[in-house]
Amino acid sequence: MKNLVKVLSLSFAVLSATLLFSCKKDKTSSHVVEYKVSVSSGTLSTVVHTNSQGNSTTITGVGNTTWSSGQITIPSSVQVVNIAADGNSSSAAAAMTVQIIVDGVLKKENTTIGSVMSSQSSYQF
Repeated sequence: MKNLVKVLSLSFAVLSATLLFSCKKDKTSSHVVEYKVSVSSGTLSTVVHTNSQGNSTTITGVGNTTWSSGQITIPSSVQVVNIAADGNSSSAAAAMTVQIIVDGVLKKENTTIGSVMSSQSSYQF
């Protein structure tokens, strides 16, 4: 009888722990992401970023000193977002900055200096 009580007590403890830890709330919310790129002088030539499906989107011939993706809703199934950009300047002191803004908060920023600039950044949720 004592063995039966021990087995039932142990089984109840395992069942209780299983129920307690299986009720963990999953993160299923999407994120609003915005990518921004700027150069202090010169022009941007190419921008590659993660789109709303989690794939890469390439934009060529940008030709401006600034670029912004606007707000993109990224589903919870996408775990990492990336941005990369290339640009040129006649000044060796030119700076290119790429930014990843998630839910209105700047999460990643990377700056490159030179006449031929290439910069990238990624963020994992």
